[in-house]
Amino acid sequence: MEVIMTLQSQLFRGDVKLEAAAVSDAAHIVSGAKGDHVQKVQLALIQLDGAAITPDGMYGPATAAAVLAYKRKRNIVNRSYQTQADNIVGKMTIAAMDKEILAQEQPAPNARTCILFQATPIDVAAPRSSGLALSVTGSTSAAASDADIMARAVRSSRSTLRSSRDKLFDVANAIRDNKPLSPTLTRMFNIAAKWLNLSTANQQAALPHLDSATNLMLRNINLKTSTGTDVALRRVSASFHALSFLNSPDLGLQCGTTFFNPDGPNCRRDVVTHEFFHMIGITHGGGSLMGPTIRSAITTPAQALNSADNLAQLVAELETPGGKTDACARARE
Repeated sequence: MEVIMTLQSQLFRGDVKLEAAAVSDAAHIVSGAKGDHVQKVQLALIQLDGAAITPDGMYGPATAAAVLAYKRKRNIVNRSYQTQADNIVGKMTIAAMDKEILAQEQPAPNARTCILFQATPIDVAAPRSSGLALSVTGSTSAAASDADIMARAVRSSRSTLRSSRDKLFDVANAIRDNKPLSPTLTRMFNIAAKWLNLSTANQQAALPHLDSATNLMLRNINLKTSTGTDVALRRVSASFHALSFLNSPDLGLQCGTTFFNPDGPNCRRDVVTHEFFHMIGITHGGGSLMGPTIRSAITTPAQALNSADNLAQLVAELETPGGKTDACARARE
C-alpha cells in the first residue's frame, strides 16, 4: 500500500511508519513498539516538553508516560470514543507533534543567512564575550582540491558529532541510573554544563537539556536536503569562513577564502558543525540572527540550545584534549 506523505517537519517527514500513523488507525504507535520511528517520537517529546526519557527507540513505560503527559497538556482526546487522553501516538498526536516541531524548525521572519567570518581561534574556557556577524554573498565554482578539503571537513564534523553525542548519552544514562559519575564523565558533564548553562549542583535537572543537546547533534549528523541528498558545499569568492541559510539545507553551504586558510587544524571542522546547526533551524540564542550575538547574552539552557555557537563549542571541547579548540566562533563584536 502506498503511503501518502503528510508530515512536514524535518524530524518526521519521510518516515514510513510515522507517515502511516498520521493517516491510519491500524498504524498507531503503542507500548511495546520498537524502531527508529519510536526514537523520533522520543526526540520530539524531549525537544517539545523536556521529557526525561532515553531516546532508545523502545516504547516502554517511561515513553508511554511522556506521551500521556504530552497529550494531557494539550488536551488531545478523540471525543468520538474517549473522555480522557491515552498513551497512544495516533493521528491527532502525530499531527500535533509534527506541527510543533515544524514551527521550531521554521526560520524567523527576515532571517535568511548566517556568515561566520574573520574568525580567530579561541580557548573555549575563556569568557564568553564575542559574537557573529551576518551578511549575504554570491558564489563561484569550487576546484577539485577545494572539494577534497570541504569533504574532509564534513567527514571530520560528522565524526566529532557522533563521538560527542555518545559521550553526552553516557553522561545522561549514568545520571538517569543514579550512578556516581566517573572522573571522565564528570569532566564531560562539566563541559556540557558550561556551554548549556546548566547547574552542576543538580544533575537530574540537567537531564532534559542533555537529551535535547544529543537530539540536536543527531539532527545535525543526519542533515539532508529535501530530496534526501547530502548538503552541497562550494567555494565562493568572499573573505569569510562560511555562509549558510537558516533551516535551508537545499541551499547548501558556501565556503569563503578564510575557510581554506583556517585559524587552526580543527577550524574547518567546527565551522561545518556550526553552520549545519543553522541549517536545522538553530539561531544565535541570546540575540538577533541578523546581527552580532554576544555570548554573555546567552544565560539560560533554552538560549544555549538555540545557539549554534554554544552547541559547536560544546562539540569541539568534548572532542579536544586539554579543553582547547580551534572552533571558529569569534568574530566582530
